[in-house]
Amino acid sequence: KQWYQRRVHVGIITKLLRNDRQMASSYTFIGRKSKIATIFVKTYDPGEYVLKIYGKDMQDKKSKYDLLITYLINSSKPSNIASFPFFWSEWGMPGHHLYSPIQGLLCIGKIYNFKLFVADATKVMLVMGKSNMQLDKQADGNWVKDNVQIEECNEIKIAAVYQKGAKGLLRFEVEDKKKIKLIKKTHKPGQMG
Repeated sequence: KQWYQRRVHVGIITKLLRNDRQMASSYTFIGRKSKIATIFVKTYDPGEYVLKIYGKDMQDKKSKYDLLITYLINSSKPSNIASFPFFWSEWGMPGHHLYSPIQGLLCIGKIYNFKLFVADATKVMLVMGKSNMQLDKQADGNWVKDNVQIEECNEIKIAAVYQKGAKGLLRFEVEDKKKIKLIKKTHKPGQMG
């Protein structure tokens, strides 16, 4: 029997294609709580997309990712989300699910509520510039930090501490809306920069 027909620790990755060209990894996002995987897909304009899902036995160090399933997605309108957070390989394992914020681009000065499920973590940290904040573990197993105002920084990272050490899980980009508005107001058509 194939490995994916047995009950093993399966890692999954995705590829999104448009017109036979692979899209950037920020166009898909994987969430896994228990045995169920949720895959979010961003479409940038109407049309057909192909989503390929690959998996491998994470306990077998020599195994490679095999194609598990292919979906044809017919999008009638673009997604309303700019991108998803960047994630490291640990995030594709069972027991990792992001509830909020799902967008990968956060705005300076805006307030967000962070909520995620990270199985077997003893601590979950949010790193924003020079600030470190520990998320609070709830009775349902979710890790939460409400009313986080985004400070001026380049990125925000979420990391988890396990018994075997710490691992990076997610990375969010940070955008300053005020600077973008100022650039748009001062930029004249035909002008460089």
